[in-house]
Amino acid sequence: MITGRQNSGKTVMMMEIIEGVQHSGIPFGGLISPGEYRGNERIAIQVWDVATKEKRILADINPVWKADKSAKKWLMREATIEWGNKQLKNMRFESSGIFFLDEIGIYEVMERKGWQSGLAILQEKRYRHAVITVRKDMLSKIIQICEKANISYQIIDLDDGMQEKKSYIDGILHDLLMEH
Repeated sequence: MITGRQNSGKTVMMMEIIEGVQHSGIPFGGLISPGEYRGNERIAIQVWDVATKEKRILADINPVWKADKSAKKWLMREATIEWGNKQLKNMRFESSGIFFLDEIGIYEVMERKGWQSGLAILQEKRYRHAVITVRKDMLSKIIQICEKANISYQIIDLDDGMQEKKSYIDGILHDLLMEH
């Protein structure tokens, strides 16, 4: 589990891990949700199928959102969520692959929306390893889900001031690739 505050680099770290797995011959699949930026401003959230490289827009900025108001910042595209869940359901790498899911947050856990197919894959353990990103405020809920499903886990907290990010990623890749 890669966790951290918003904009701490969870998705970027996952993308670097995926890049390291791509040429290993190990089957992998899942979804990542990088931001789409104009300068330093995030203007949308994308979703990518990591196996097929297909991309869609997952969420747009809510035009009525103001930082000090209660309206949600992002408007989710339901058609993209349906597409993403279909991609997850169609993943086929049996129990030998690496499953990636970015991210599990309030939308999935509390509202029971979003990547529900991804949560099912996680709980059913249809992978050899899983690398997931989790919003910090949802970490305890995901730990409960993992413990209930007897899933062993390691937490990588990007807010803990990791010394050398590259060596940390290299260590994760070593662990993932050595067991295959």
